[in-house]
Amino acid sequence: MTEAGSGARMDAAPYATGGGGTVLEHRYGAVLLASLLTRDPVTELGDDATPTSVHFQASAVSPADDLVVVGRTPDGGERRVSIGVRRAPTLVASDDASARLLTSYLRIVTASREELRAGRWRLCLAVASPNTPVRQLGALAEMARASVDDAQFGGKGLVTLANTSPCGSRSRRSSNPGWP
Repeated sequence: MTEAGSGARMDAAPYATGGGGTVLEHRYGAVLLASLLTRDPVTELGDDATPTSVHFQASAVSPADDLVVVGRTPDGGERRVSIGVRRAPTLVASDDASARLLTSYLRIVTASREELRAGRWRLCLAVASPNTPVRQLGALAEMARASVDDAQFGGKGLVTLANTSPCGSRSRRSSNPGWP
């Protein structure tokens, strides 16, 4: 880009032009590729798994397709993690981008429930800095993971989160008619 009449180059920052999420995805992907090359574990995949491949924009492999890392566990099994990369997601029902992201995760949950339960497929959301909705989602995910079954999570998880959250997930959910 050049300034009119001067010939001087004017570069726009990626975040200013809406490409910040892509920059974040590429940087995070570079870290994952470094782990692949050095055969170091990737926390998101599990400290016991060694990455064997990293896929960018992997819609052929996963509905949550920003990044997908596949690795081998000590017993020779395969484990994967599907990673959605977002700079600052709002995670509210009225935000189409958030709805699409969460829908991609739900597609994995419904199609690959047994792989998820067995720990062979993991889901991850990578963000530039965790805002309140991201922290709430993290807390909810931890409660879900610690629950024995759907009934235990549904009975305790959402109520606990609503009662402990500073801005109240319950009010967030009830104020958005698109949320269950």
